[in-house]
Amino acid sequence: MVKSLGNYLINNILNEVDDSIIKLISSDNKIIKIHKCIARKSNFINLLINENYDNSVLEIKLDYKYKYIDILRDYIYDIKILITIDNYIELFYLSDYLSINELSEYILNWIFQFHLICSNSISIYKLIQCSSYKESEYYEKIQNFIDKNLHEILFKKEIRILSLNEYLSLLDNELSSKLIFSSFKYWSDNRDSTDLYFKKILDEKILIPGLIDIQDLFNDYFP
Repeated sequence: MVKSLGNYLINNILNEVDDSIIKLISSDNKIIKIHKCIARKSNFINLLINENYDNSVLEIKLDYKYKYIDILRDYIYDIKILITIDNYIELFYLSDYLSINELSEYILNWIFQFHLICSNSISIYKLIQCSSYKESEYYEKIQNFIDKNLHEILFKKEIRILSLNEYLSLLDNELSSKLIFSSFKYWSDNRDSTDLYFKKILDEKILIPGLIDIQDLFNDYFP
């Protein structure tokens, strides 16, 4: 006796029982078979199935490794999966790409409950920003977390992931006076970016002690 419908259908595939299936092809060229009725949990795949008028076996090439697609298959067959720090990023982007919203939100809730800390908050912010959830409650939650912990987050290396405008927007959200403290040169690796940053500071009257070299500022802009 099988434990669930998902296990029953997986066993059929493994035993090559002739059911109606689709094939997902991983970036490492491995094939994962899924029943059409189960694959329809993905809004993206459901659309492709509906447009597959000749009723041939649908093959979908995905830019993700087999190990991630295999985990996703277990999930849509209602088999318990384990989200970890080693797989959550790829699984999130894969589920978001395939529009399996239930899994995407399961991963986001896992992040906020078990994984989010100041030192990785900017990466989480970018993760959500680059997904279909960039205007969701999750995006608002990560913004609120960053705003609340900004004084600590500004000292983390991840702050350099942000673009100049993103960085300045954090300062705008933090203090109306635009007075912020930091301990390193934000754009020190690139002279063009540094010049642009100085200009932004001057144009917007932002005072950032410790972030810039005062001597550089006066030499470049007040000769």
